[in-house]
Amino acid sequence: MTIKTIVAALLLGATSMSVFAVSPKREMRSTWLTSVENIDWPSVRGVGDSIQQVQKKELCVILDSLEAINMTSTCLQVRSMADAMYPSKYAPWSYYLTNERGVDPGWNPLEFFVNEAHKRGIEAYVWLNPYRWAQELRWNTPMDKAWKDADMFITGDDGEYVTFNPALPATRKLIVNVVTEILENYAVDGIIFDDYFYPGGGTTEGENAPDIEEYKSSGTSMPIGDWRRRNVNDMVADVYNAIQSIKPYVRFGISPAGVTRQSAEDYGVNTDLLGVARDWQYDKIYSDPLTWYVEGTVDFVSPQLYWKTDHKTNPFSPLSDWWSETAQQYNRHFYASHAVYYLAKEPTRANMEEMGQQVMCCRQHTENNAAGSIYFSTKNVNGPAAARLGQYLKEDLYATPALVPVVEWKRGKEYDHVENVNLSQEGVLSWTAPLNADDALIRYTFMLCLTVWLWTKH
Repeated sequence: MTIKTIVAALLLGATSMSVFAVSPKREMRSTWLTSVENIDWPSVRGVGDSIQQVQKKELCVILDSLEAINMTSTCLQVRSMADAMYPSKYAPWSYYLTNERGVDPGWNPLEFFVNEAHKRGIEAYVWLNPYRWAQELRWNTPMDKAWKDADMFITGDDGEYVTFNPALPATRKLIVNVVTEILENYAVDGIIFDDYFYPGGGTTEGENAPDIEEYKSSGTSMPIGDWRRRNVNDMVADVYNAIQSIKPYVRFGISPAGVTRQSAEDYGVNTDLLGVARDWQYDKIYSDPLTWYVEGTVDFVSPQLYWKTDHKTNPFSPLSDWWSETAQQYNRHFYASHAVYYLAKEPTRANMEEMGQQVMCCRQHTENNAAGSIYFSTKNVNGPAAARLGQYLKEDLYATPALVPVVEWKRGKEYDHVENVNLSQEGVLSWTAPLNADDALIRYTFMLCLTVWLWTKH
Protein backbone atom coordinates (compact mmCIF):
# COMPACT_ATOMS: atom_id res chain seq x y z
CA MET A 1 0.00 0.00 0.00
CA THR A 2 1.36 3.41 -0.87
CA ILE A 3 1.20 6.56 1.21
CA LYS A 4 -1.30 8.03 -1.24
CA THR A 5 -3.70 5.13 -0.81
CA ILE A 6 -3.56 5.35 2.97
CA VAL A 7 -4.20 9.08 2.99
CA ALA A 8 -7.21 8.62 0.74
CA ALA A 9 -8.60 6.03 3.16
CA LEU A 10 -8.09 8.36 6.10
CA LEU A 11 -9.85 11.19 4.27
CA LEU A 12 -12.78 8.89 3.55
CA GLY A 13 -12.96 8.03 7.23
CA ALA A 14 -12.94 11.72 8.15
CA THR A 15 -15.80 12.35 5.75
CA SER A 16 -17.84 9.57 7.33
CA MET A 17 -17.18 10.94 10.80
CA SER A 18 -18.53 14.36 9.77
CA VAL A 19 -21.85 12.72 8.94
CA PHE A 20 -22.08 11.01 12.35
CA ALA A 21 -21.15 14.27 14.10
CA VAL A 22 -24.70 15.43 13.38
CA SER A 23 -25.83 12.91 16.00
CA PRO A 24 -23.92 13.80 19.18
CA LYS A 25 -22.26 11.26 21.42
CA ARG A 26 -24.26 12.44 24.46
CA GLU A 27 -27.87 13.54 24.36
CA MET A 28 -31.04 13.10 26.39
CA ARG A 29 -33.67 11.58 24.08
CA SER A 30 -36.85 10.78 25.93
CA THR A 31 -40.64 10.78 25.90
CA TRP A 32 -43.48 11.38 28.32
CA LEU A 33 -45.18 7.97 28.66
CA THR A 34 -48.56 9.14 29.91
CA SER A 35 -50.95 7.00 31.92
CA VAL A 36 -53.47 9.62 33.11
CA GLU A 37 -56.67 9.34 31.05
CA ASN A 38 -54.82 6.43 29.35
CA ILE A 39 -53.28 8.84 26.86
CA ASP A 40 -50.35 6.56 25.94
CA TRP A 41 -50.73 3.45 28.07
CA PRO A 42 -52.56 1.26 28.89
CA SER A 43 -55.23 1.27 26.21
CA VAL A 44 -57.49 -0.93 28.33
CA ARG A 45 -58.19 -0.78 32.07
CA GLY A 46 -59.11 -3.70 34.26
CA VAL A 47 -57.83 -6.76 36.08
CA GLY A 48 -57.38 -10.39 35.08
CA ASP A 49 -54.84 -12.42 33.14
CA SER A 50 -56.03 -11.42 29.69
CA ILE A 51 -55.97 -7.69 30.43
CA GLN A 52 -52.60 -8.06 32.18
CA GLN A 53 -51.13 -9.68 29.07
CA VAL A 54 -52.50 -6.92 26.85
CA GLN A 55 -51.03 -4.22 29.10
CA LYS A 56 -47.63 -5.94 29.23
CA LYS A 57 -47.55 -6.49 25.47
CA GLU A 58 -48.43 -2.84 24.81
CA LEU A 59 -45.65 -1.65 27.10
CA CYS A 60 -43.12 -3.92 25.36
CA VAL A 61 -44.24 -2.68 21.93
CA ILE A 62 -43.74 0.92 23.09
CA LEU A 63 -40.26 0.16 24.44
CA ASP A 64 -39.34 -1.71 21.25
CA SER A 65 -40.37 1.29 19.18
CA LEU A 66 -38.26 3.65 21.30
CA GLU A 67 -35.24 1.36 21.11
CA ALA A 68 -35.63 1.24 17.32
CA ILE A 69 -35.19 5.02 17.00
CA ASN A 70 -32.25 5.26 19.42
CA MET A 71 -34.03 6.89 22.36
CA THR A 72 -32.08 6.94 25.62
CA SER A 73 -34.98 6.91 28.10
CA THR A 74 -38.69 7.28 28.67
CA CYS A 75 -40.66 8.71 31.60
CA LEU A 76 -43.51 6.47 32.75
CA GLN A 77 -46.23 8.25 34.69
CA VAL A 78 -46.63 6.09 37.79
CA ARG A 79 -48.35 8.72 39.98
CA SER A 80 -50.91 10.90 38.25
CA MET A 81 -53.67 11.47 40.83
CA ALA A 82 -52.08 10.52 44.18
CA ASP A 83 -52.16 6.92 42.96
CA ALA A 84 -49.60 4.26 42.10
CA MET A 85 -48.69 1.90 39.27
CA TYR A 86 -46.96 -0.33 41.82
CA PRO A 87 -47.82 -1.73 45.28
CA SER A 88 -47.47 1.18 47.69
CA LYS A 89 -47.93 1.99 51.34
CA TYR A 90 -48.51 5.63 50.42
CA ALA A 91 -50.99 5.57 47.52
CA PRO A 92 -53.84 3.39 46.24
CA TRP A 93 -53.62 1.47 42.97
CA SER A 94 -54.38 3.66 39.96
CA TYR A 95 -57.83 3.78 38.41
CA TYR A 96 -56.13 4.19 35.01
CA LEU A 97 -54.67 0.71 35.39
CA THR A 98 -57.50 -1.31 36.93
CA ASN A 99 -60.64 0.77 36.20
CA GLU A 100 -61.31 0.88 39.94
CA ARG A 101 -59.07 2.84 42.25
CA GLY A 102 -57.39 0.80 44.95
CA VAL A 103 -57.82 -2.59 43.26
CA ASP A 104 -54.72 -4.79 42.99
CA PRO A 105 -54.08 -5.69 39.32
CA GLY A 106 -52.16 -8.84 40.21
CA TRP A 107 -48.83 -7.64 38.81
CA ASN A 108 -46.32 -4.83 39.25
CA PRO A 109 -46.17 -2.49 36.21
CA LEU A 110 -43.29 -0.39 37.56
CA GLU A 111 -41.09 -3.43 38.16
CA PHE A 112 -41.98 -4.78 34.71
CA PHE A 113 -41.27 -1.40 33.10
CA VAL A 114 -37.84 -1.01 34.69
CA ASN A 115 -36.77 -4.54 33.77
CA GLU A 116 -38.01 -4.34 30.18
CA ALA A 117 -36.57 -0.87 29.60
CA HIS A 118 -33.15 -1.94 30.87
CA LYS A 119 -33.18 -5.03 28.64
CA ARG A 120 -33.38 -2.64 25.70
CA GLY A 121 -30.72 -0.22 26.95
CA ILE A 122 -33.37 2.40 27.78
CA GLU A 123 -33.21 4.36 31.02
CA ALA A 124 -36.32 4.06 33.18
CA TYR A 125 -37.55 7.38 34.56
CA VAL A 126 -40.57 7.59 36.84
CA TRP A 127 -42.89 10.54 36.32
CA LEU A 128 -44.68 11.71 39.45
CA ASN A 129 -47.33 14.36 40.07
CA PRO A 130 -46.46 15.32 43.64
CA TYR A 131 -49.57 17.29 44.68
CA ARG A 132 -52.48 16.55 42.31
CA TRP A 133 -55.22 14.44 43.86
CA ALA A 134 -58.35 14.65 41.74
CA GLN A 135 -60.71 16.52 39.52
CA GLU A 136 -63.56 17.11 41.96
CA LEU A 137 -63.94 14.89 45.04
CA ARG A 138 -64.17 11.62 43.19
CA TRP A 139 -61.93 9.12 45.04
CA ASN A 140 -63.19 7.16 48.04
CA THR A 141 -60.70 4.44 48.92
CA PRO A 142 -59.81 4.11 52.63
CA MET A 143 -56.57 5.99 51.99
CA ASP A 144 -58.41 8.81 50.21
CA LYS A 145 -60.92 9.04 53.06
CA ALA A 146 -58.07 9.28 55.56
CA TRP A 147 -56.57 12.20 53.60
CA LYS A 148 -59.96 13.92 53.52
CA ASP A 149 -60.45 13.40 57.25
CA ALA A 150 -57.02 14.90 57.88
CA ASP A 151 -58.06 17.97 55.84
CA MET A 152 -55.03 17.70 53.55
CA PHE A 153 -56.57 19.19 50.39
CA ILE A 154 -57.09 22.61 48.85
CA THR A 155 -59.06 23.62 45.76
CA GLY A 156 -58.19 26.48 43.40
CA ASP A 157 -60.39 29.34 42.30
CA ASP A 158 -61.73 27.50 39.25
CA GLY A 159 -62.58 24.38 41.27
CA GLU A 160 -61.07 22.11 38.61
CA TYR A 161 -58.23 20.37 40.44
CA VAL A 162 -57.95 19.38 44.07
CA THR A 163 -54.38 19.17 45.35
CA PHE A 164 -52.64 18.32 48.57
CA ASN A 165 -52.00 21.48 50.56
CA PRO A 166 -48.30 22.32 50.00
CA ALA A 167 -48.21 24.22 53.31
CA LEU A 168 -48.68 21.09 55.41
CA PRO A 169 -45.65 19.23 56.80
CA ALA A 170 -47.70 16.05 56.31
CA THR A 171 -47.85 16.75 52.57
CA ARG A 172 -44.10 17.14 52.27
CA LYS A 173 -43.54 13.99 54.31
CA LEU A 174 -45.96 12.03 52.11
CA ILE A 175 -44.20 13.09 48.89
CA VAL A 176 -40.78 12.22 50.29
CA ASN A 177 -42.12 8.85 51.41
CA VAL A 178 -43.41 8.15 47.90
CA VAL A 179 -40.02 8.94 46.38
CA THR A 180 -38.16 6.96 49.05
CA GLU A 181 -40.33 3.90 48.53
CA ILE A 182 -39.58 3.92 44.80
CA LEU A 183 -35.84 4.40 45.28
CA GLU A 184 -35.57 1.60 47.82
CA ASN A 185 -37.47 -0.93 45.70
CA TYR A 186 -36.73 -0.18 42.04
CA ALA A 187 -33.60 0.42 39.96
CA VAL A 188 -34.93 3.62 38.40
CA ASP A 189 -32.53 5.92 36.61
CA GLY A 190 -34.36 9.18 37.24
CA ILE A 191 -37.36 10.89 38.79
CA ILE A 192 -39.24 13.70 37.12
CA PHE A 193 -42.13 15.97 38.21
CA ASP A 194 -44.32 17.98 35.85
CA ASP A 195 -45.95 21.39 36.36
CA TYR A 196 -48.80 20.64 38.78
CA PHE A 197 -48.10 22.48 42.03
CA TYR A 198 -50.77 24.75 43.50
CA PRO A 199 -54.14 24.40 41.68
CA GLY A 200 -53.79 25.54 38.09
CA GLY A 201 -56.66 28.02 37.94
CA GLY A 202 -55.06 30.23 40.56
CA THR A 203 -55.65 30.39 44.31
CA THR A 204 -56.91 33.55 45.98
CA GLU A 205 -54.45 35.28 48.30
CA GLY A 206 -57.06 37.09 50.39
CA GLU A 207 -58.82 36.23 53.62
CA ASN A 208 -60.80 33.52 51.81
CA ALA A 209 -57.64 31.68 50.79
CA PRO A 210 -57.87 27.93 51.50
CA ASP A 211 -54.49 28.02 53.24
CA ILE A 212 -54.93 31.30 55.12
CA GLU A 213 -54.78 29.68 58.55
CA GLU A 214 -51.51 27.93 57.78
CA TYR A 215 -50.13 31.19 56.40
CA LYS A 216 -51.05 33.16 59.50
CA SER A 217 -49.83 30.52 61.92
CA SER A 218 -46.48 30.21 60.12
CA GLY A 219 -45.37 33.54 61.59
CA THR A 220 -43.74 34.50 58.30
CA SER A 221 -43.19 38.08 57.23
CA MET A 222 -43.26 37.06 53.57
CA PRO A 223 -46.18 37.96 51.31
CA ILE A 224 -48.44 34.93 50.85
CA GLY A 225 -47.25 34.41 47.26
CA ASP A 226 -43.60 34.18 48.32
CA TRP A 227 -44.61 31.92 51.19
CA ARG A 228 -46.41 29.56 48.80
CA ARG A 229 -43.41 29.43 46.49
CA ARG A 230 -41.26 28.67 49.53
CA ASN A 231 -43.55 25.75 50.39
CA VAL A 232 -43.02 24.27 46.92
CA ASN A 233 -39.29 24.95 46.99
CA ASP A 234 -38.91 23.27 50.37
CA MET A 235 -40.67 20.16 49.04
CA VAL A 236 -38.35 20.08 46.02
CA ALA A 237 -35.32 20.39 48.31
CA ASP A 238 -36.61 17.59 50.58
CA VAL A 239 -37.01 15.28 47.57
CA TYR A 240 -33.56 16.09 46.24
CA ASN A 241 -31.98 15.48 49.64
CA ALA A 242 -33.78 12.15 49.94
CA ILE A 243 -32.43 11.06 46.56
CA GLN A 244 -28.93 12.15 47.51
CA SER A 245 -29.06 10.15 50.73
CA ILE A 246 -30.39 6.93 49.15
CA LYS A 247 -29.19 6.77 45.53
CA PRO A 248 -27.23 9.93 44.70
CA TYR A 249 -26.66 8.78 41.12
CA VAL A 250 -30.40 8.92 40.34
CA ARG A 251 -31.20 12.13 38.49
CA PHE A 252 -34.03 14.44 39.52
CA GLY A 253 -35.73 16.88 37.20
CA ILE A 254 -38.86 19.00 36.92
CA SER A 255 -40.81 20.09 33.84
CA PRO A 256 -42.29 23.54 34.54
CA ALA A 257 -44.07 25.90 32.18
CA GLY A 258 -41.91 27.20 29.34
CA VAL A 259 -41.34 30.74 30.59
CA THR A 260 -40.24 31.96 34.00
CA ARG A 261 -39.16 35.54 34.20
CA GLN A 262 -40.52 37.31 37.27
CA SER A 263 -37.58 36.31 39.47
CA ALA A 264 -34.97 36.39 36.71
CA GLU A 265 -33.60 39.87 37.40
CA ASP A 266 -33.37 39.15 41.14
CA TYR A 267 -30.95 36.33 40.34
CA GLY A 268 -28.96 38.29 37.79
CA VAL A 269 -30.12 36.14 34.90
CA ASN A 270 -30.13 37.55 31.38
CA THR A 271 -33.72 38.23 30.22
CA ASP A 272 -32.97 39.58 26.74
CA LEU A 273 -33.90 36.33 25.00
CA LEU A 274 -37.31 36.10 26.66
CA GLY A 275 -38.93 38.70 24.44
CA VAL A 276 -42.59 39.26 25.32
CA ALA A 277 -43.30 35.74 26.49
CA ARG A 278 -45.75 35.69 29.42
CA ASP A 279 -44.92 34.10 32.78
CA TRP A 280 -48.10 32.79 34.42
CA GLN A 281 -46.67 30.04 36.60
CA TYR A 282 -45.05 32.35 39.16
CA ASP A 283 -48.36 33.72 40.55
CA LYS A 284 -50.81 31.03 39.41
CA ILE A 285 -49.25 27.77 40.57
CA TYR A 286 -46.38 29.30 42.62
CA SER A 287 -43.67 27.63 40.59
CA ASP A 288 -40.24 29.29 40.57
CA PRO A 289 -37.77 27.14 38.56
CA LEU A 290 -34.89 29.58 38.93
CA THR A 291 -34.83 28.96 42.67
CA TRP A 292 -34.35 25.24 42.03
CA TYR A 293 -31.31 26.08 39.93
CA VAL A 294 -29.98 28.61 42.45
CA GLU A 295 -30.42 26.26 45.41
CA GLY A 296 -29.11 23.25 43.48
CA THR A 297 -32.17 21.12 44.26
CA VAL A 298 -32.67 19.68 40.77
CA ASP A 299 -30.30 18.10 38.29
CA PHE A 300 -32.18 19.33 35.25
CA VAL A 301 -35.18 21.37 34.19
CA SER A 302 -37.26 20.37 31.16
CA PRO A 303 -39.48 23.40 30.47
CA GLN A 304 -42.53 22.83 28.33
CA LEU A 305 -41.49 24.79 25.24
CA TYR A 306 -44.66 23.91 23.41
CA TRP A 307 -44.32 26.54 20.67
CA LYS A 308 -42.94 26.39 17.14
CA THR A 309 -39.83 28.20 15.98
CA ASP A 310 -41.92 30.86 14.19
CA HIS A 311 -44.33 31.57 17.10
CA LYS A 312 -45.03 35.32 17.36
CA THR A 313 -44.47 35.77 21.11
CA ASN A 314 -42.81 32.56 22.35
CA PRO A 315 -40.54 31.30 19.54
CA PHE A 316 -38.71 28.12 20.43
CA SER A 317 -35.16 29.10 19.54
CA PRO A 318 -34.52 32.11 21.84
CA LEU A 319 -36.33 30.41 24.72
CA SER A 320 -34.24 27.25 24.41
CA ASP A 321 -31.14 29.44 24.22
CA TRP A 322 -32.17 31.24 27.43
CA TRP A 323 -32.85 28.04 29.34
CA SER A 324 -29.52 26.55 28.28
CA GLU A 325 -27.66 29.72 29.25
CA THR A 326 -29.38 29.77 32.64
CA ALA A 327 -28.70 26.08 33.29
CA GLN A 328 -25.03 26.62 32.53
CA GLN A 329 -24.90 29.60 34.89
CA TYR A 330 -25.90 27.33 37.79
CA ASN A 331 -24.08 24.18 36.64
CA ARG A 332 -27.24 22.23 35.90
CA HIS A 333 -28.84 20.80 32.76
CA PHE A 334 -31.67 21.88 30.47
CA TYR A 335 -33.59 19.44 28.27
CA ALA A 336 -36.48 20.86 26.27
CA SER A 337 -39.95 19.34 26.43
CA HIS A 338 -41.56 19.45 22.98
CA ALA A 339 -45.23 19.29 22.02
CA VAL A 340 -45.74 16.78 19.22
CA TYR A 341 -49.42 15.92 19.66
CA TYR A 342 -50.41 18.18 16.75
CA LEU A 343 -48.67 15.69 14.45
CA ALA A 344 -51.61 13.32 14.91
CA LYS A 345 -53.67 15.63 12.71
CA GLU A 346 -50.89 17.15 10.63
CA PRO A 347 -48.11 14.59 10.07
CA THR A 348 -46.66 16.67 7.25
CA ARG A 349 -43.04 16.81 6.17
CA ALA A 350 -42.95 20.48 7.18
CA ASN A 351 -44.03 19.62 10.73
CA MET A 352 -41.42 16.86 10.91
CA GLU A 353 -38.79 19.36 9.86
CA GLU A 354 -40.08 21.81 12.46
CA MET A 355 -39.27 19.22 15.12
CA GLY A 356 -35.89 18.74 13.52
CA GLN A 357 -35.21 22.46 13.81
CA GLN A 358 -36.13 22.37 17.48
CA VAL A 359 -33.75 19.48 18.16
CA MET A 360 -30.97 21.32 16.34
CA CYS A 361 -31.69 24.45 18.42
CA CYS A 362 -31.14 22.41 21.58
CA ARG A 363 -27.90 21.01 20.19
CA GLN A 364 -26.58 24.35 18.98
CA HIS A 365 -27.47 26.22 22.15
CA THR A 366 -26.17 23.71 24.66
CA GLU A 367 -23.23 25.16 26.56
CA ASN A 368 -22.34 22.13 28.68
CA ASN A 369 -22.55 19.12 26.33
CA ALA A 370 -26.06 18.44 27.62
CA ALA A 371 -28.41 18.63 24.66
CA GLY A 372 -31.72 16.94 25.17
CA SER A 373 -35.39 16.54 24.32
CA ILE A 374 -38.44 14.99 25.98
CA TYR A 375 -41.45 14.58 23.68
CA PHE A 376 -45.08 14.84 24.75
CA SER A 377 -46.36 12.35 24.25
CA THR A 378 -45.01 8.92 23.38
CA LYS A 379 -47.80 7.82 21.05
CA ASN A 380 -47.11 10.83 18.83
CA VAL A 381 -43.43 9.95 18.41
CA ASN A 382 -43.44 6.38 17.20
CA GLY A 383 -46.86 5.06 17.98
CA PRO A 384 -50.27 4.76 16.39
CA ALA A 385 -50.92 8.50 16.23
CA ALA A 386 -47.85 9.77 14.34
CA ALA A 387 -45.32 7.08 13.56
CA ARG A 388 -43.64 9.20 10.90
CA LEU A 389 -41.88 11.41 13.44
CA GLY A 390 -39.99 8.48 14.91
CA GLN A 391 -38.90 7.38 11.47
CA TYR A 392 -37.83 10.92 10.60
CA LEU A 393 -35.76 11.21 13.77
CA LYS A 394 -34.10 7.83 13.15
CA GLU A 395 -33.22 8.65 9.56
CA ASP A 396 -31.80 12.05 10.34
CA LEU A 397 -31.14 13.35 13.85
CA TYR A 398 -31.04 10.08 15.82
CA ALA A 399 -29.21 7.99 13.24
CA THR A 400 -26.75 6.66 15.81
CA PRO A 401 -27.20 5.65 19.48
CA ALA A 402 -26.25 8.14 22.18
CA LEU A 403 -25.08 8.15 25.77
CA VAL A 404 -26.84 10.40 28.27
CA PRO A 405 -25.17 13.68 29.30
CA VAL A 406 -22.67 13.48 32.14
CA VAL A 407 -23.95 14.86 35.45
CA GLU A 408 -20.66 16.04 36.93
CA TRP A 409 -21.99 17.20 40.30
CA LYS A 410 -23.47 13.83 41.35
CA ARG A 411 -21.59 10.87 42.78
CA GLY A 412 -22.07 7.85 40.58
CA LYS A 413 -21.74 4.26 41.63
CA GLU A 414 -18.32 2.76 40.90
CA TYR A 415 -18.15 -0.64 39.21
CA ASP A 416 -15.33 -3.13 38.74
CA HIS A 417 -13.76 -3.65 35.32
CA VAL A 418 -15.38 -5.96 32.82
CA GLU A 419 -13.72 -9.31 32.14
CA ASN A 420 -13.40 -11.85 29.34
CA VAL A 421 -13.58 -9.33 26.51
CA ASN A 422 -13.81 -11.20 23.21
CA LEU A 423 -14.37 -10.31 19.57
CA SER A 424 -15.67 -13.34 17.65
CA GLN A 425 -14.93 -14.13 14.02
CA GLU A 426 -18.48 -13.01 13.24
CA GLY A 427 -17.68 -9.56 14.64
CA VAL A 428 -19.64 -9.95 17.89
CA LEU A 429 -18.05 -8.20 20.87
CA SER A 430 -18.83 -9.82 24.24
CA TRP A 431 -17.71 -9.45 27.83
CA THR A 432 -18.59 -10.45 31.39
CA ALA A 433 -20.25 -7.74 33.46
CA PRO A 434 -18.59 -6.54 36.69
CA LEU A 435 -19.17 -8.74 39.70
CA ASN A 436 -20.61 -5.83 41.64
CA ALA A 437 -23.08 -4.86 38.91
CA ASP A 438 -26.70 -4.71 40.02
CA ASP A 439 -29.93 -4.39 38.08
CA ALA A 440 -29.30 -0.74 37.22
CA LEU A 441 -28.81 0.17 33.58
CA ILE A 442 -25.09 0.19 32.79
CA ARG A 443 -23.93 1.32 29.37
CA TYR A 444 -20.59 0.27 27.94
CA THR A 445 -18.53 2.04 25.31
CA PHE A 446 -15.34 0.96 23.62
CA MET A 447 -12.63 2.83 21.82
CA LEU A 448 -11.46 1.55 18.47
CA CYS A 449 -7.76 2.20 18.08
CA LEU A 450 -6.22 1.93 14.63
CA THR A 451 -2.50 1.73 14.08
CA VAL A 452 -1.55 2.68 10.53
CA TRP A 453 1.84 1.75 9.15
CA LEU A 454 3.12 3.97 6.35
CA TRP A 455 5.78 2.74 3.99
CA THR A 456 6.97 3.28 0.45
CA LYS A 457 8.45 0.99 -2.11
CA HIS A 458 12.24 1.05 -2.42
